[in-house]
This record gives sequence, structure tokens and C-alpha cells, in this order.
Amino acid sequence: EIMGNSNDPITGNPNHVMYMGDSGSDGNREWEYGLINIAVFLSQAMAESISFDACDEFHWETNTDDANNAESGEYYAISNSCGQDSQNYQDFRCMAEESHMECPVDRNMVIQATTSQVYPNAPPPLECRPRTTTDAFTGFWDMINGKEQVFFPYENSFGRTDVEGCCFWGRGALHTKGICNIGKLNYYLGAKAAEDGRPSRYPNVDFCSFPEATCAGSGSREMRWVTSMFEWTERIQNYDDGKDWNYLQKLKDFVDGGMIDFDFLDGVSAIVNRGCHLPPCDGAAANVNGGIGAGATIHLQEERLNNFKTVLEALERPGEKALIRAASKYINDYKDIINSQILLSQTPQGQLYPSYRYSLPDFLDALVVIAEEGVGGRRFYLG
Repeated sequence: EIMGNSNDPITGNPNHVMYMGDSGSDGNREWEYGLINIAVFLSQAMAESISFDACDEFHWETNTDDANNAESGEYYAISNSCGQDSQNYQDFRCMAEESHMECPVDRNMVIQATTSQVYPNAPPPLECRPRTTTDAFTGFWDMINGKEQVFFPYENSFGRTDVEGCCFWGRGALHTKGICNIGKLNYYLGAKAAEDGRPSRYPNVDFCSFPEATCAGSGSREMRWVTSMFEWTERIQNYDDGKDWNYLQKLKDFVDGGMIDFDFLDGVSAIVNRGCHLPPCDGAAANVNGGIGAGATIHLQEERLNNFKTVLEALERPGEKALIRAASKYINDYKDIINSQILLSQTPQGQLYPSYRYSLPDFLDALVVIAEEGVGGRRFYLG
């Protein structure tokens, strides 16, 4: 409800409402569009965070320094905090017209991630800290020995050998990352919105000075979802390449086409992971905007697709069970009218009273049974 109320958007901007279908449309597929939008969101969140039970991004990229890779075992660059997959998060810039929303990079900031992978010899949480004369470079985490080695500078895939200013790793269900996306959290949801007199869900939270608030703040249980839903509405749901790929239209085409064209899902995975639906993105380069969109591969692409199928099955693919529950909810929403005008009994003297043998909850329970399971090979038709 926080991100789905079109009459009162959380940021005051109607573009920041989670799409649940168009309530003003006569189309009978609108609820399906909304359901699939949720399913796609959850499938991406599963790949980014849920499957690993991680609010913070964690070390996943190994052996990134070609000159100093492990002969056996796995090395994790400590500088993965700055970015993984050949990216540098503190250089993820907004478009020129939105540059005022970016977080400034504070090279003296010291933060450690709240969550990380938990298994024997697992690498430590991501962290950022300034360089010093005695801490001029970062090394790697040795999985075999289960400890950090700082014999020599060890590069992450972007070439970083430090963690100075590298405080903008992914957080929340979608692992929102970078100075632009985290800056937008602050601009629309956090302290900056409140400072400017605009609606703010978290007026006392400065996501730029403390980006770890999403995972460690007092309201983090809600925040890890709301920040990701906000990013979804801002960056994915409103995605339009200006040519022939518009997210909402592709979503509707996908549903109308029977949900068999999985190119749509791969396109969404690419937008989440790379910033455009068909990477490498136009104008992207390894040395531009921290390398965002420069790579052609999609991290965990197959898993994201399989996740969608899992979510769709769990949400009961738009069909019989979903219809039953939609009908049940609709009827329950009008329980006062039904109780006062339909489920009434009458005394011999003509006085009406609420029936105590025929109640709405009992009716709905029976409807679910007869519509879902049926009796004697017969089921109640709900569409």
C-alpha cells in the first residue's frame, strides 16, 4: 500500500507508484498486469538478495586480478566494495538534468556492511574507509586460509586497489547501488526531500551520509522493501528507450501473449543489472559512468528467469485460483452491504435480523472449496 496508492504517492510523484494495473480501465486483464509486475519484481529481488538472505551486497566476484590470481582456491578483492562486474559504483552518475540528486562522495566515510555471506571462511562484509600512509592499498580475502592477505595491491574487476569513498554498494531487496540511485532515495524518500519541504517517508534519514540506513537503520525492515520498490518504479517501471522498448507496454504484451516470450524477462534483467534492455548500452564504456552498461553479460541471468517461473507458480498463475481469490476479496470488500442487505433472516413478524446460520466467512470458505476443488466433479464457475 505504501508504494501502490495512486491517489497519494509516497513521494508526491505519480510516477513513483508500484503498477498494479489500471483501476480506471475497462480491460479485464488489468489485475493480471499488476500481478505479473509484482512477480517480475520479486524474481529480480530473489536473484539480488532474497536467495542469499542479504540486505547488503556481498563479495561474489573472485580472482579479478589477472597478475595475482590464485593458482588454487578463490581470492576476493577487498576492493569489491567499490564495485563488482567491472563497475565502479561511486561513478554511477545521474543524467545531467538529475545530477543535483546525486550523493557527494565523502572519501573519509567509514562504513561496514551489516550483512554478508555466512559459511566457513566466507569473505568479510563490504566496507569503505579512507587510505592512510599505513593502509595505502587493499589486498584480497583468501578462501583457503579464511583471512585477508595484504602482501600487495590486489585489483577488483574495475582495477581498484582501495576502498576510499566506496560506500555505495547495493542494499535492500534490489541492492540499490551507486551515487545516483542512492542519491535519489535521499532526494525523494529521505532527508533531502524533507529539507526541501517535499513529502518524505524517512525525513530523518540521510541516505547519502549514511547509506547503510537501508540495512541498519531503525526502520530497515520496511526500508529494504520500500527503497527497492521505489527504484523499481523509478528505473524499471518507467523505462523507455525512446525507440520500441517500453517496460509497461512490454509487460502487457507479455501477458497478452500468454507469457511465453521470455525475451521480455531477459530485457528486464538487463535493465536491473546493466541499465538498458539490450546491453552493452548505447554510449556506455568501461571508463564512462563507472562502467555501467558497458558489459554484455547479465549476472545470474538464468537464475532470474527461473525465479520468475517459481514466483509465478507461487502466486498461482493468473487463472482459476487467482480468480477465486480475487472474487473472494471483492465480495469481502463489500461485506457491510452483503451483511445488511443479503445475509438477513426474518422473524414470523417480519423483523429482519442478521442470519447466524449463514455468515459471509462461511460462504467464502465454501466458495473457495467448491470453486478450487469441486464436489462430485463439479466446480463453481468464476470465469
